[in-house]
Amino acid sequence: LLEQVRKLGYKTWAGYDLQDSSYARILSEEGQADKPVSNAGLPYEDLYYNDHPLYETGAVLNRVMAQRRKSKVKRAVLWYNFAALHAGVHLRKDEDWWDRQDSDQVQYDQERDNLTRFFAAVGKFIEELEKRNHPTLVVFVAEHGRGIRGSDLQPPELREIPTPQLTFVPLALRWIGPK
Repeated sequence: LLEQVRKLGYKTWAGYDLQDSSYARILSEEGQADKPVSNAGLPYEDLYYNDHPLYETGAVLNRVMAQRRKSKVKRAVLWYNFAALHAGVHLRKDEDWWDRQDSDQVQYDQERDNLTRFFAAVGKFIEELEKRNHPTLVVFVAEHGRGIRGSDLQPPELREIPTPQLTFVPLALRWIGPK
């Protein structure tokens, strides 16, 4: 997809809340995605299960937007990957997250809070793009599902068997620009 839109004259960018993910590397090497915009110095509240920072969506998107404005191109594709709903994501200040057995309600509350922050940041980002009125394709895709409920094949939070509940993930596309 990205190679085809480049042939149509679009400049492409990639942004990730998790800078050093294998997904970013695979997309760059095999999917022809751009190297992600640097997250150096951006704020973050959450950590990935391996204690790598998950940068705030709004901050990452603002940085991508700043690079887009600097380039002065008229046609752009912005690729953003959001990993904050991954199992093991925890607040930076929560040092005992691994030892705790959170109830389903605690997990759902965390998911709700992360989604609320995500949708607020995305809403602001899209409003900014609409003000500029440039032809833009925004693509949001999850790396994979979290597996909160589990299945007959594996317990909750495991993702070893790629069942449809894990591999069918949300994808959002938004065209922005002149009508």
